[in-house]
Amino acid sequence: MSSLHKSRIADFQDVLKEPSIVLEKLRELSFSGKPPSEPFF
Repeated sequence: MSSLHKSRIADFQDVLKEPSIVLEKLRELSFSGKPPSEPFF
């Protein structure tokens, strides 16, 4: 898994861990689609 992929997953996890999700941040992160949970081989 690339460091960029790990970074995107970490960013999503950080946003989703918050007690109140800021939709603007979630929209920015998901503009290109959410990162897959498992890498495709």
